[in-house]
Amino acid sequence: TTKSYTAVATGEGAGIIDSEIVYDSWGLPFIPAKRLKGLLRDSAREILYFSGMSNTLLIDEIFGDEFNKGKAIFENAYIENYENITTEIDELKNKYKQYKIFLSRSNVISYYTNIRQQTAIDENGIAKDHSLRTIRVLKPDIKFESFIDDSELSQQAKALIYLAIK
Repeated sequence: TTKSYTAVATGEGAGIIDSEIVYDSWGLPFIPAKRLKGLLRDSAREILYFSGMSNTLLIDEIFGDEFNKGKAIFENAYIENYENITTEIDELKNKYKQYKIFLSRSNVISYYTNIRQQTAIDENGIAKDHSLRTIRVLKPDIKFESFIDDSELSQQAKALIYLAIK
């Protein structure tokens, strides 16, 4: 669940948006599995570091390294009830043509997101030239669901993934 406005950026911009979120063909936001995996890897490293452990083999078992694939399999995180929502959007668009304009991709994106702007400030409190950035962010309280196949992991690795998620 997003607890505040959240940037799940693609790394690309579109038009006036410098940092765009990831969304599907309906305009529904999702979090790519690769992004989840990277965030959880960072979280797991921090847990080991702050607990005084430096078990890189455990990290490699879960997430892999430059030579080997990790044993955990991550899936994209989609909004809660994703399949029902996409089915309903398609049915409404096809059955009731007047809803088509209201359920456009851009309207669906707008329902789940806001636009934020930020700029860099110099030491005098004045905006730096050419520093204005426009970012699309997810609204708070959007629930996402995902699946991680941890069936090949050791109990210690499963415990670390659990803590990383928490």
